[in-house]
Amino acid sequence: MKQIRLISAAIICFLLLIAAGSVTAAFAAQPVEPIPPEGAEMPPLEGGAPYGYPLQPSQPGLPETPTSADDVLAIDVWYGEDQTFGQLGTPQNWINILGSVSGPLPEIELTYSLNGGPEEPLSVGPDRMRLFGEGDFNIELDYQTLTPTPGENSVTITADDGQTQVQKTVIVRYEAGNIWPLPYTADWSTVASVQEAGQVVDGLWQLQNGALENVFPGFDRLVAIGDLSWTDYEVTVPFTVHTLNSDGWTGPSNGGGVGLIVRWQGHYSLEDEQPRLGWRHLGALGWYHWSPTGSAAFELRGEDGRILDTESVQKVRLGIPTFFKLRVESVDGPSAPATYSFKFWEADQPEPAQWTMQSVGREGEPLSGSVVLVAHQSEVTFGNVTILPLEQDGLTVTVGDSEHGSIQVSPDKPYYQPGEEVEFLAVPEEGYKFAGWQGDLSGSENPLSLAISKDMVVNAVFEPETYRVFISPVANGKVDGMRFRAGDILALRLSNRMASRAVCHRQPFSDK
Repeated sequence: MKQIRLISAAIICFLLLIAAGSVTAAFAAQPVEPIPPEGAEMPPLEGGAPYGYPLQPSQPGLPETPTSADDVLAIDVWYGEDQTFGQLGTPQNWINILGSVSGPLPEIELTYSLNGGPEEPLSVGPDRMRLFGEGDFNIELDYQTLTPTPGENSVTITADDGQTQVQKTVIVRYEAGNIWPLPYTADWSTVASVQEAGQVVDGLWQLQNGALENVFPGFDRLVAIGDLSWTDYEVTVPFTVHTLNSDGWTGPSNGGGVGLIVRWQGHYSLEDEQPRLGWRHLGALGWYHWSPTGSAAFELRGEDGRILDTESVQKVRLGIPTFFKLRVESVDGPSAPATYSFKFWEADQPEPAQWTMQSVGREGEPLSGSVVLVAHQSEVTFGNVTILPLEQDGLTVTVGDSEHGSIQVSPDKPYYQPGEEVEFLAVPEEGYKFAGWQGDLSGSENPLSLAISKDMVVNAVFEPETYRVFISPVANGKVDGMRFRAGDILALRLSNRMASRAVCHRQPFSDK
């Protein structure tokens, strides 16, 4: 499965421009593509991206471009044969088991089986999109199909080239029920693997000198950080772009870029492909984009990948440490499109007071989701990722006025994070009892605990405490239309207050 890769004179010239530090100037000389009108075919990032390996990694100590072995069929699982997910929280709908297969023959059939289930086919790269390299695979599993700890899952991968068959089993542990903490800092210098501080979605990543970097530039190399339940927050990350992969910058790649996604839920299927290729269901993508036409600009893209705003005067320069900051904020309520704010500055400069771009999102966008680091056809080093909640992004609990009782909320505070455990206790007044919840709660469990996921209004219903009183009158009489004689046994259903009045007037009542 060896490939012979030829680098054209144009590519060589491009590499020389990179070495000379003049790539930004070359792009700056070109006009920026106009923003397409609604309904027009979208420019960059259409559907996927092509990948080859025209560039060797620029950082010292990185492995050589992977090549197939000549005489053995082999499966390489990039992040180990014992992987844990969910230990911090759930950043997207899927887990991804990534790797590559190689062998002496050109045709290899690849399948996987989860927990001894049926064999499922796996696509093998390159496919000019998520499966960037030769032999790459990406097993995408729904969290809902996994057995949570203390159990474990086995994913058996089988490769068959028609003459030889090999297998590799990956143990997958899923720690369910965790909510990724916020605020959060992904400090790459304190973890032994990428997966301890984030979840790799695409590509081969490694920790190098206390930072995170993608080993080879390709289509949407992605790392997700955070939780599906996160709503309003601000993410800041330093980064350095080292090289750009210009080989195959035409569709579906449409250039290169570096940036951040907020409110990410995960890829979705377009035509039952494996792995899934849909990426446009997101809150916002704030990034710097190098276009295959030679233009370059900052872009803020929203739901459906549509451009919300652009800025083409300032530049991201290769080899220069730079900061990105992207904020998502619910302004008109939790169900309305959020407001997205994006800025950048070079590391040796102070943070600008103003945002580079700011825009309201689009209808249909996700109402929550995680952060994703994006390196698109670029080789990038990312520093520590800092994510802070916004003051107004917490969820609220409003307690209604309940007659004859009260509601205690624990913990009692003005804002709550999505997924936070909250206890509600109904306390009746003397002579009354709790009858059930109303508003955003239901049933009659008391106290009631749950992990909240939205703003809540809570009410409780209280009703009089009642009981039976048996009496034997000493004289004939009549009450509520019912006649009785002395010595009859009468049963009355009284509330606590009615009983108090009866006791106070027992003698007059008995003398009737």
